[in-house]
Amino acid sequence: MIKRMIPVAILIAFSVNAIAQQFEEKTSINIPSCSRFKFVDINNDGLLDIVLFSAYDGDNVFYFNGVDYSSSLLMTLRSYIIWFDFADTYNNGHMIGYSTFAIDLSMCDYVELFYNVGSYSSTDWDIGSEYRSKYFSYDDFDNDGILDLFTSSESQDWVEIVNLDFSLNSEEISPISESQILHQFEITTDVDNNGILDILTDSGLYERQGNGYSAIWNNNITSSAWGDYDSDGMMDLLAVYNDSIIIVNNSGIYDFDFFYVGGFPDKRYISAKWGDYDNDGDIDILAEDEKTIPMYETSVKIFENKGGNIFEISDSLYLFDYYYPQFTDFDSDGDLDIAAVREDATVIFENTIEIPNYSPDAPTNLSAQIHNDTVILSWNKSLDDHTNSLSLTYNITLGTTSGGIELTSPNSLPNGTRLIEEKGNQFLDTFAIFILPVGTYYWSVQAIDNSFKGSEFSEEGSFTIVVNDVEKQVYLTDFTFEQDLLYESLTITLENIYSFSGCTITITDINGRVKAVTPVNSESIKIETVGWTKGIYFCILSDSKNLIKTKKFVLF
Repeated sequence: MIKRMIPVAILIAFSVNAIAQQFEEKTSINIPSCSRFKFVDINNDGLLDIVLFSAYDGDNVFYFNGVDYSSSLLMTLRSYIIWFDFADTYNNGHMIGYSTFAIDLSMCDYVELFYNVGSYSSTDWDIGSEYRSKYFSYDDFDNDGILDLFTSSESQDWVEIVNLDFSLNSEEISPISESQILHQFEITTDVDNNGILDILTDSGLYERQGNGYSAIWNNNITSSAWGDYDSDGMMDLLAVYNDSIIIVNNSGIYDFDFFYVGGFPDKRYISAKWGDYDNDGDIDILAEDEKTIPMYETSVKIFENKGGNIFEISDSLYLFDYYYPQFTDFDSDGDLDIAAVREDATVIFENTIEIPNYSPDAPTNLSAQIHNDTVILSWNKSLDDHTNSLSLTYNITLGTTSGGIELTSPNSLPNGTRLIEEKGNQFLDTFAIFILPVGTYYWSVQAIDNSFKGSEFSEEGSFTIVVNDVEKQVYLTDFTFEQDLLYESLTITLENIYSFSGCTITITDINGRVKAVTPVNSESIKIETVGWTKGIYFCILSDSKNLIKTKKFVLF
């Protein structure tokens, strides 16, 4: 359900001259101005470097030695950078850069690929004229452990969003027809905590349902980020909407409240980002706005999370004529600093707060529940000195060798130090779903707090997929689910019931706990779900010959 927008605009009056700033400019660090930048550990030394992307100049990576930066040419651009990102897509422990570029702004059909094999080289990656690679993302959409490329495809006057296997074999998964292309914002999360990625575009939020996606919320936002601002264990949306900053509070499945954080009649907000700048455990907002009347100017400010859906402009930072602000712990001291661009430099503002922030505890109690070729990996929530356990995100590794990351890279060093400042690849979930071929696999998990600080990895777990009877499942009848939210029940409907007398239905939760067992005596079986927790369950159909057919469903 989508609730009406609640007008709770918070417009804070303050005196710029009275500001006692918590952030100090690092005047000893000299980094040139740029059009975009990204903090990422390029050389795997545990320190965040900064990569600058400039419109028509050579791009540089500035390596950090703990005190200062030294410059090295990354590559020479021949075009205009539209979009860029970093990910360990080859699962070798090195971050690889990707950017879309155009000879002019009307063309953006190519992706520039920066190979990282100790040093960078680049190549043009033509993914085909049918795909408009202006914006893209990397995530595991099909739960096979391997990152997929998420981009857009043009056909006449509409845009089709498709999921491509990273090997670029043109495997399409559930295309979505849209009227607009993607904008510059984070586009995936698990909004309903069911282990399956949901997709946000500039025209709606889409949930994976079966083999397709269905819209569960319509919008026209221009930038966004996901985070749990109220520590309830659900991902909330921070967005720029009609030139104002709003928060979409996720109160449960299909239940969203809207409220304004900031908006001024003579300004428009350009971007907003989550981060815990004051080490109190909840996430705050770093925002950029611009004023065009009576004269053009931009500003950067922080909205502090005061709890109870209240955000106030903080007196700890206020910058005029700065662009592209980012939270970053550039000096790895446990608090979030801020970097931003002005006309003559890229500037770092050091956070001088004296409240320490320690790493979360490593996750414990790893468990693997195997259902044919599907495995549910689960673990206990971690504890942290500031971030609520419900707001910690989690990062998983998955490999075919002990300690390996052949399938899923955590974008972290083996000691837990992050290579990039982002949430974990499992978001707020304390379980992960993988569909895998026969074999033995090894995995571990780390927790990440609201300042993007990672824990040590858990002890390694292992499991083996043995799918002996999957080919025989075709002999078992198919079945479907229908949930009654009002009376809290589930109806399972089977086909060809008369051919399968002696069958039994068993339902388990993601931890393998049996919730219901019932014999198949009709084509329609009703099961009470009163008191069941929302989430993922498995329905297992078995017969007297030990043939088993398993299907997954989500209880809302």
